[in-house]
Amino acid sequence: PYSMRVSNLGAPTNLMISPPSGSCDQLMVTWTAPSNPGGLLVKYNVYRDSTLNSMRTTTTTTWNGLTANTQYAVRVVAFNDLGDGGEVTGTGRTRPEAPKVSIVTPTNSTQLSVTFSTSALDLSLQFMCTARPELSGLINRTATTTSSRLVLNDLSPYVNYKVRCTSISTRSGSGSIINSCNSTMKTIRMPESAPSGPPLNLDVIRTNTSVTLSWDPPE
Repeated sequence: PYSMRVSNLGAPTNLMISPPSGSCDQLMVTWTAPSNPGGLLVKYNVYRDSTLNSMRTTTTTTWNGLTANTQYAVRVVAFNDLGDGGEVTGTGRTRPEAPKVSIVTPTNSTQLSVTFSTSALDLSLQFMCTARPELSGLINRTATTTSSRLVLNDLSPYVNYKVRCTSISTRSGSGSIINSCNSTMKTIRMPESAPSGPPLNLDVIRTNTSVTLSWDPPE
């Protein structure tokens, strides 16, 4: 009689593809080992866009040197000495670069205009800027755009703001939001505003040789 060793190796599961925080050129790929390994040492062939990228004996790998804001197809095939088992597939997207800010300028004492060197729509992104006041007691202001310009409103006159801009992608394989790997930051002082009204409570004191004026500032 003949005996034959047949692989009943199952497929990997729980494939996760995610970009590490702070990196625009990396993807982390993890998965769970098959529930039925067939009693043999399981290995994995990991494919990127249909090309074999690496052979692993663990359930994780990191890809380096990728292109920012780019989607990659992933396929993980389990195998052992008897042949290939099942596979799991998915897609993941690298983080985008931060937008290149060309101009940050106040349009009035409470409004700030930010202009980018390219349109977010051309990159299939959103640009988001947050103005953080350096004076305590004031709140941050945030705005988003899909064009090449956005406006931050309701800022405080004559206050320094740190304006930080990032890119946002919603085109990841899982449909989740991916923030850019870095940010662009500029510091700007808002201009003064005109007085809200005339001086109040004007008081005139006259003597034989002088006139003294006093008043309260506008409310």
